[in-house]
Amino acid sequence: MYANFLVGNPFKNEVIETTFKGPKIKFYFNCYIGITGAESDIKVNNRKININKTISIFKNDILDIGNIINGNRNYIAVNGQFDINPTFGSLSTYEKILIGGIKGKRCKKNDVIYINKSNKVPFKVISETLIKRYDKKNYTIRIIKGPEWNILTKDDKNNLLKNKYKINSQSDRMGIRLIGKEMKMKKLLDFESCHVFRGVVQCPKNGKPIILMNDCQTTGGYPRIAIIAKKDIDLLSQINPNKTILFKIITLEESENLISYSIRKEKKLLI
Repeated sequence: MYANFLVGNPFKNEVIETTFKGPKIKFYFNCYIGITGAESDIKVNNRKININKTISIFKNDILDIGNIINGNRNYIAVNGQFDINPTFGSLSTYEKILIGGIKGKRCKKNDVIYINKSNKVPFKVISETLIKRYDKKNYTIRIIKGPEWNILTKDDKNNLLKNKYKINSQSDRMGIRLIGKEMKMKKLLDFESCHVFRGVVQCPKNGKPIILMNDCQTTGGYPRIAIIAKKDIDLLSQINPNKTILFKIITLEESENLISYSIRKEKKLLI
């Protein structure tokens, strides 16, 4: 959303997402771009630039998204709309079933993306109070009790809330795997598949929790022991592998209040 704000696009316009190390992009027209997300080594024509502000790009400029310093992902918006045929009303790419974006695949060398440009954009900067930092070693992630919370034993609940979990390097856009105290759980009898969504914390039979993320399935056959507070889901996507998280339980009402406060804050500052 913030990247689109910087270039005057509707907040829900698609953006280019890069993970860990981004591409080099050559522009064949004058435009404006906005880059948000992780702290990274980013250059235009070998000149280092700062993110979280409107950036003027000229014909034949080369944008180089270098190595990540803190965080996992950057988001690049260009003023205008990507000229790509939508799939189910979206331009987003879903690699697992090869739909959306450019033939359902991640962008590769020599791919060309056409843009339906919009008008000139006034210079904008993201307020410091909205910019998130990802340079900590440990993070507190707030959770709500899931539908199957009571499948956990008393020891499981204590372990989940009092022990740190490490982000497994095998995590991806489908789910974040955690390394730490394993859940024992009460014996399950015929647990049926049920609805799941981004932010659900599932616990498979091996007792190692998995947090479902953006590309997760819509049904799952593991207990939904917790749900990540909506305010903290985007933070989770930026936490590097091998860093640790500590869960803190809150109520649904508290989670909703966090979102309401964020929306009010953004309305005041994104103008």
